[in-house]
Amino acid sequence: MSDIYDSLIRELSKPSPRDRQRKVGPSELGDLCERCLAEKLLGIHEDENNHPLAPMIGTAFHLYLENVIGLKGYLKETKVTVGTIDRYGDISGTCDGFDVATGHIVDYKVLSKKKIKAFSSATFFNEHREPEFYSDSRTKLQLKKYFYQMMLYGLGMENAGYEVNYCSLVLFPRDCTIESVMQASHELCFKYDRAAALAVLERANQIFQWADENRDHIGELDSHPGCYYCAFKR
Repeated sequence: MSDIYDSLIRELSKPSPRDRQRKVGPSELGDLCERCLAEKLLGIHEDENNHPLAPMIGTAFHLYLENVIGLKGYLKETKVTVGTIDRYGDISGTCDGFDVATGHIVDYKVLSKKKIKAFSSATFFNEHREPEFYSDSRTKLQLKKYFYQMMLYGLGMENAGYEVNYCSLVLFPRDCTIESVMQASHELCFKYDRAAALAVLERANQIFQWADENRDHIGELDSHPGCYYCAFKR
């Protein structure tokens, strides 16, 4: 093993600023698994010590988009505070994109083509453009988590003084070329739902208050049937 190879691997192995983040943000607050969310809020979730490479690839793509997108009135990587959990503190995050003129939240995800197809076929809208999610429990779990994440970003942009109307989940395939990305990408556009965001925040608040007072009984909380961590890593 050469010295330069060893140095490169050591650098790559260092946790990123996102990995070192200790407080839960909007991306985790919508976790439908009560037990996992409680553990994350308490900082005792065992998976927190593992840092998969896939999110780093997604972060790199976010940086690429930040550099190439130059739309007028389009805010990129905006820090927002969505609310506060008693005895825990502020819940803050970064909104990928926001079009000021139309009040449109944009959140990017870099996924496999297979996952994008599953998401696109799992979402239906009623006559009021309200989402109804259909699919196996694991797909639904992840999709609803993304949905709530966007609604929380909307709440954060409202808190910052902006009018919010829509939230789009823009899905980019990681297994394609730059030339084919337009044909292979997919958008799921939702109406902004302030009530949904507030409900997620209140649920997290209730879970944390109970968990903080019952640390020795976290295992009594429900594990979601679609939770991959609870199904395969406990």
